[in-house]
Amino acid sequence: MRRLALYCIIYSITFPVIAEETETFLREKLEIKGFGSPIVKLTKVHNEFDLMIGARGAVLLNRALAIGIGGYSLASSIHVSDPQSNFEMEYAGLILELVFPSDKLVHLSASTLIGWGSLNNTANRNWMTYDPYYDDRHSYANYNLVDDSFMVIEPELDFELNMTTFFRLGLGISYRYISGVDLMPLTNADLRGLATVFTFKVGKF
Repeated sequence: MRRLALYCIIYSITFPVIAEETETFLREKLEIKGFGSPIVKLTKVHNEFDLMIGARGAVLLNRALAIGIGGYSLASSIHVSDPQSNFEMEYAGLILELVFPSDKLVHLSASTLIGWGSLNNTANRNWMTYDPYYDDRHSYANYNLVDDSFMVIEPELDFELNMTTFFRLGLGISYRYISGVDLMPLTNADLRGLATVFTFKVGKF
C-alpha cells in the first residue's frame, strides 16, 4: 500500500509538468494561416542547364503543416535534333509541406509536389489564313494544345530564414521524378533531375 500511495503521489506531481511541456499538432484551437511564394529553380533538362519559374500558395495549419498548390514553367524551350521540334515544359500539382520549428530564425521545411505536366511543341504551327471575303474560318492546322503529358512527383528539402514576421527566404534542393513521357525524341530521363530551389515566402506564419 505504501508503494502504491508513493506511485500515486509521484504521478500526480509529474503528470501536469509533462502535459504542460508536450507540444502536439492536434490542439484544441486550430491555427489557420497562409502564404504565397514565387520560386526560381536552377535545374538541368535534356542535358542543358535552365531556369524554372513558378509559384505556390498554401494554407498553414498550426504553423507546421502546409497544404497548397504550385506550378512551374521552364524559362526557355527544350531544343532537340529535329528542327521541327521545340518543346515548352510546365507542370503543376498538390503540395504538402512540413515546417519544423517555424519560429526559429533558421529552420527546415520538407515538401512534396504530386501533379501533372505537359510538353508543347511550338516549332511547327501552321496557321490557316483568314479572309472575310471568301470564308469565315477561324481555326488553324497542326496545332495541339498539349502534345504530351506526364506525371510528376517532386520531393524538396529547404533551409528557411525568417527575415521578418511576414517574409521568409528559402534555399533548398529538389528532385523531379517524371513518368509517362511518350514523345520522341524526349524520354522520362531527359526531364528528370535535381534542382537548386530559391523560395520567397510572403504571408502570415
